[in-house]
Amino acid sequence: MKKSDSKLKFLSGASILTAAALAGKLIGALYRIPLTRVIGAQGMGMFQSVFPMYALLVTITGGGLTAAVSKLVAENEGEEACLAATFFSLCVSVAAALAAAVFARNIASAAGAPKAASALLILLPSVPLSAVCAVFRGYFQGKGNMYPSAFGQLIEQIAKLAVGLSLAFALARVSLAAATAGCAAGVTAGEALSVIYYILRYKKHEKQTALKPEIFEKECCDSADAAALLAEPASSVADANVFFSDGVQSAEIAAELSPATLSSNAQTESAAVKTRRNVFSGRSGELLLKLLKVACPITFGLMVLPLCHVADSFVIVNLLMRAGAEHANAVSLYGLVTGPVNAIVNMPAVLSVGLCGTLLPKVSRLMGRGEKVGGTVRRVTALCAAMGIFCFAAIAVGAPLAIRVLYGNELGVPLGEVSALLRSAAVSVPAIAVMQAASAVLQGGGKAYVPALSLLIAAVVKEALNFVLLPRMGIYGFVVATDVFYLLACALDFIALTVFVRKTDKKKSA
Repeated sequence: MKKSDSKLKFLSGASILTAAALAGKLIGALYRIPLTRVIGAQGMGMFQSVFPMYALLVTITGGGLTAAVSKLVAENEGEEACLAATFFSLCVSVAAALAAAVFARNIASAAGAPKAASALLILLPSVPLSAVCAVFRGYFQGKGNMYPSAFGQLIEQIAKLAVGLSLAFALARVSLAAATAGCAAGVTAGEALSVIYYILRYKKHEKQTALKPEIFEKECCDSADAAALLAEPASSVADANVFFSDGVQSAEIAAELSPATLSSNAQTESAAVKTRRNVFSGRSGELLLKLLKVACPITFGLMVLPLCHVADSFVIVNLLMRAGAEHANAVSLYGLVTGPVNAIVNMPAVLSVGLCGTLLPKVSRLMGRGEKVGGTVRRVTALCAAMGIFCFAAIAVGAPLAIRVLYGNELGVPLGEVSALLRSAAVSVPAIAVMQAASAVLQGGGKAYVPALSLLIAAVVKEALNFVLLPRMGIYGFVVATDVFYLLACALDFIALTVFVRKTDKKKSA
């Protein structure tokens, strides 16, 4: 493949994934506005009490599968790798979902929302579905075909919006718990439709490959391009706080897929000439080890935020009640911050998704060619910081108007109090933007563990602050602790970024 053709293919694939990520995040953010009008702050609080556990299970069972399968497919393991990954993911995810189902009532009660147990039970079937989707995305992306991943993600978000909103609206007349369960059904329906789409797309792929295998040979990129195309932005850092968006999608790539870790001569082989192998063959154990070697570090990095949110779901409502709030009021306040407030705070992150989506593969390519990365990194980081500061100022000034236009009087809390919470939470917006850029650079440079470690340190500090601040400041203590979390993680990432760029460019100059 010519170098110019390779670049064009990279740009095409990267733009497809970035556009899909932008559309998906936008749909996810907009979804919660009418949903909050239907179920109110208390309903949002109930849903948010159990959704973090679901997001954690999805991350554990499928968080790194897309990246791992993509790597193996790019290295000519193809169909056998997918069979092994599917078998492994189904075993783990079904077991995890069944275990959570047994303790669903205990989980919901521990989170302070026992009536949300039905919502958790409805969410759990989508855990294995999500794992299967991750395998299919990895297969197609490993083939250099970005369209199935992009359309699959959009189908999931659109179905979640349509089904979730419709059921929530219809069941709101029955009870708040029923409406919350309707929201959960939308998530499961989205995953189910995505699986159906991927299966149909895979069957079509097999037929076309059998007829014209040369078409698919030409579609495939070399390993460096595969790594770049898989470099979807590390926006999960910001969007993991938005539980209605997929907790796995955007962070499934990492520096383990950079050109430095992929074989430079890996060529994709036509599916028509491959021999079908049994998943229980002697090579299945070897393939599972390869999958785990790639998937485990990525999954570890992705688990930090879901774990943090699970801890919040168990702690915040109970701490508010201990501070004197009634149960219903505590659930409403928690839902207010994690729902409407965070929906607005995380909207600016969508703007920086595209920039970070191009930054990660750009860093990978520059390092692969032995060029300096400092200039590119400084420009994009400065632009992300400027966007974050502008969005913070806009939210600070327009908070009352935004709340009034988007939610009206459906929140059940005085406008002034919601606006004050929004302004306080918006302090983290510039930090989120810079952290996205820093994480993308570090991941593209083969340092994926650094952002994960930064998040882990910041998460420990945040949880400690929750216990210190909530009894004294109420729900504002939770907001302040969250601001400190993002500011500290951003500072740690920025320091690591500065050291990384300085060392990398110094080596190139030598």
